[in-house]
Parts: sequence; C-alpha cells; structure tokens
Amino acid sequence: MPNPTKVAHSKLIDWREAEALARTLAEKIKASSRKFEGIIAVSKGGLIPAYFLSRDLGVNKIEVVCANHYNNNRERLSQPKMILSPKLSPEHDYRNWLIVEDVVETGETIQLLKKYFPHTSVAALIRKTDFPVQFFARQERDWVRFAWELN
Repeated sequence: MPNPTKVAHSKLIDWREAEALARTLAEKIKASSRKFEGIIAVSKGGLIPAYFLSRDLGVNKIEVVCANHYNNNRERLSQPKMILSPKLSPEHDYRNWLIVEDVVETGETIQLLKKYFPHTSVAALIRKTDFPVQFFARQERDWVRFAWELN
C-alpha cells in the first residue's frame, strides 16, 4: 500500500501520457531490433502497458504474473508472493519474452521474476532507480500514479 504522503505529492500520469510513454517504449524496443514472441505482464500495474506494447509491437501472446507485496492486513511481506499463470512453465526458456511493468521502483519484483525467467528482457514505462532495465520510456525520481490506479 503506497505511503499516503507520497501519494499526496505524486505526479499523476493520465491515460494520454501513459499511452505516449508506451509508444516511446515501443519505439525504443523496435530500435533495438529485438523481436519478442510474448509478453509477461506484472499484475496489476503492468497489465495496461502490456496491452499497449502488445498492440504497438505486434506481439499477441500475453501471460500474467502477480506479485503481492502486502498481505490481507495491508502489512508488507518480507518477500513478494508470486502467482504465475498456469501457462508459464519453468521448463520453457522465455528468451524472446518481455516482462512488462508500469514502474520499476526498487527492482525487487523484477529480481524475483528473473529467478523464474532468467533469460527474459524487462520493459517499464517508468524507471525510478538505477536498477538495470533493458527498456524504459522515462527515468523519474518522483512518486508517480497512473490513471488506472485512481478510485
């Protein structure tokens, strides 16, 4: 659960800006000449960016992983709990797959996912730290919230 102080002082990224960030990200990916056969969307924040990238890159396969950082009492877990789509197999290489997030803040979720999918590349609309992400649209130091996070 986000810190209320940070949320109050956060920068809002509306739908139009989020789609523009996704287009920028797609252009960076295209410029790399990498071709991806599938996308692994990190729920919940990565679902909408995954759709935009799927459309802009012509990638039709999207699978979902869920990274829960909080328990039902809204207490932070010592390590995120991962829930993988049943179609994601640990035996598959996923070398030509792209993990998609809205924001990479600490890199904790990505580090955990890389244990399951070590050969994937990572893309995010926003990178907040210097955590290594192959593709990102913008570096941002401020706390951000996306239109899809609003009540």
